[in-house]
Amino acid sequence: AAVDAWIANVESTFASGVTGGCEPLITGNDWDGSYPDICGGTITITWTVEDLCETTTITATYTVQDAYNAWVAGFTFSGGCAPTDNIDEIPPLTDMTCGGQLSFTYIVEDLCDTIQCTSTFTVDTALAVNISCPTDPNLASCTPQTDIQTAYDTWVAGFNFSGGCSPTDNIDEIPPLIDMTCGGQLSFTYIVEDLCDTIQCTSTFTVDTALAVNISCPTDPNLASCTPQTDIQTAYDT
Repeated sequence: AAVDAWIANVESTFASGVTGGCEPLITGNDWDGSYPDICGGTITITWTVEDLCETTTITATYTVQDAYNAWVAGFTFSGGCAPTDNIDEIPPLTDMTCGGQLSFTYIVEDLCDTIQCTSTFTVDTALAVNISCPTDPNLASCTPQTDIQTAYDTWVAGFNFSGGCSPTDNIDEIPPLIDMTCGGQLSFTYIVEDLCDTIQCTSTFTVDTALAVNISCPTDPNLASCTPQTDIQTAYDT
């Protein structure tokens, strides 16, 4: 946005400043549309004014620079009688990626007077990372695997984050679903890291363990020969 506004301002200023000549025509700009990134860079644009007699060019450069150094360079003085200043006392730059503030009172003293002014260098505080983990699901034993899959997918979707300064997470490391029809447990510690902080939370996906099967067999019946058939039937049923 700043670059686009700058280009529009330069073009307007340049156009209004063209006077004289013989049917002058402004052409350009020759910018390729590439913006500088946050690490710095420059854009140089050339406009051309051509009339029936001559061709003139003008070049403008937009620079993304070190903001702290530009701030320091802004403390200046002129005049005075053998003046001295305290620029050497300006607070050094610290890691302010996540926000911070430096304030400096600039003092210039000469043989006649002492004057001062104050300026504050601010980097807005980054939004904190907010993360959430799902509540621990607990499914009954013998739940069909398709229902377990649905619950698992919902569980995975419950790990999320918002805010932060270039945050990344470890959701790709979440344990895959296995056959848990007869019970099992998956635990995952969700970690989100940004340029300012590392935070985490844990959730556990559980399918209750199925009760073991218990069986019993009767003792071996042994009936005497010639037992009536009705008694045999009763013993068999037993």
